[in-house]
Amino acid sequence: MRRVLQFVLAFSVLLALSPAPASADAIGLAEYKLILGGGSANLSAFDEATGLGTITVTATGAGPRYISAFFDHEIVETDNTFFNEYGFAVGTAPAGLTWEIDEPGFGSTYTGDIYDNFLAGTLDNKVFGGVFSGPEDVSMALAWSFSGGGVVQFLLGESAPSGFYLEQTDPDSGQSIYLSSQFTPEGVPGVPEAGSLVILGVFAVSVGLVSVTRRLRRA
Repeated sequence: MRRVLQFVLAFSVLLALSPAPASADAIGLAEYKLILGGGSANLSAFDEATGLGTITVTATGAGPRYISAFFDHEIVETDNTFFNEYGFAVGTAPAGLTWEIDEPGFGSTYTGDIYDNFLAGTLDNKVFGGVFSGPEDVSMALAWSFSGGGVVQFLLGESAPSGFYLEQTDPDSGQSIYLSSQFTPEGVPGVPEAGSLVILGVFAVSVGLVSVTRRLRRA
């Protein structure tokens, strides 16, 4: 019995000394913006505080589409600032998908152009413009260009997905955010046909540009 008690006590001490797992509260969303290309966005599976979850954009009917998402996350900002982070593109982007990782446009020694490129539809498929490797304040964007209808999903989480994705990592905390996207053309089973789209409550919007700014960085 004494040995059992000694083991339990030692195990409890080890648990107390072990670092606590990182909390999702350490990840915050400073800003995000969507360009819907005439589609409608469902935000019910997206957490606007952490910037994690899934945004689904549905477009129906004919015509060219540019559907894009821009995210400016901060990881453990209160402990180690927001400009100590790195960005990586992993894998090969599929046809129709462009991307960019860059400083969000407020730098003093280096100012990125990702936000302007996001609005203009000219994401450059580069990390920090190919100028340097970081660290820096990191923001990420993905965009699909296609014709006709379809469903676009932007997926953000703390586990690396399969296929092509963007990664934002904080080397001091060891935490990372992963951004990926999927596109399903209209006509594939499960994708609404033109005229059959149902707007899903207060979480669905159908304007050209959806803007949420948490740090009042932009007017």
